[in-house]
Amino acid sequence: MSQPTVSVVIPVYNVAQYLPQCLDSLIGQDLKNIEIICVNDGSKDDSLSILQRYAQKDTRIKIIDKANSGAGDSRNMGFTATKGKYVIFLDADDFFDKRMLSLAFARIKETDADMVVFRYFLYDNRTGKAKEEDYAWVQVRDIKKETFTKEDVPERIFNICANAPFVKLYKREFIAKHQLKFDNIKSCNDVAFSLSSLYHASKIALLDKPLVYYRINTNSQISATRGKHSDNAFLALHSFLSQSMPEGKYLESFYRFAVGVLAYEYKQSAKREEFLHKAKEFLPLKMYNLFLYKIGKLPFYKKIFGIMSDDRHCHINFLGVHLKIKCKGK
Repeated sequence: MSQPTVSVVIPVYNVAQYLPQCLDSLIGQDLKNIEIICVNDGSKDDSLSILQRYAQKDTRIKIIDKANSGAGDSRNMGFTATKGKYVIFLDADDFFDKRMLSLAFARIKETDADMVVFRYFLYDNRTGKAKEEDYAWVQVRDIKKETFTKEDVPERIFNICANAPFVKLYKREFIAKHQLKFDNIKSCNDVAFSLSSLYHASKIALLDKPLVYYRINTNSQISATRGKHSDNAFLALHSFLSQSMPEGKYLESFYRFAVGVLAYEYKQSAKREEFLHKAKEFLPLKMYNLFLYKIGKLPFYKKIFGIMSDDRHCHINFLGVHLKIKCKGK
């Protein structure tokens, strides 16, 4: 077999209920010259047998079977086995538009970018309805250049897209050159990887199409136990800072990103008071106030009068009245 055009890396852990739909959507991709590397992370359900059944029917599917060590370690192990010129990291409980790989490949090839970023759908597992997720894409719609770097948008480089790796196709040599790794932690293992890729890329290209169906409302084991590992958010953010050491002009974008991650993890946390204390130590005062606003704990006097901004809007509180205004340049 010739070198695969794209290597797909998928960590698999107890996802038997969703795995067939994921694999079917990959087998049916318009781009045929691919390899699908599935890393079974010690699943206790029928995930491994499903993988074996599919691998018998399609030789593009490769299985790595190992003891449970987490999604981050599984992605790293899967990457070492890749042979494709381009690599994408997907999740086994999601599924994909059949044009995902062909369109992303065409875009990254024509621009010679280190990475191409696209959009996704939120797929509600309970209702079966899909909704285009657009919260971050507004940050890049005004970028007219074919490719860009952090130098072009230093104030928002870390806020331009979802943190998740499943919306990014990478050059394999780019990942290898910068030794990008997923952290081996129970949650937030993709944070440092995604931030570092945006920081180090010499060319980033955009593809304004939703191509992934990101499944929500699954009641998965990871979601159910996430509150026990919410402090991993701080480990992940420190991991990026220690690995990449971003210059000062990029720090506001980083801390805005951090506020979003920490606000989400705080709501899952089993130890909220301890989490608040760590957030206050980690965030600059301006960003800590934004964090408090996002979690609904803004001090009373700031609810009476205060001004702050998030990724898109300026928020003005005056005598209990809240005004939200689109910020210039956001």
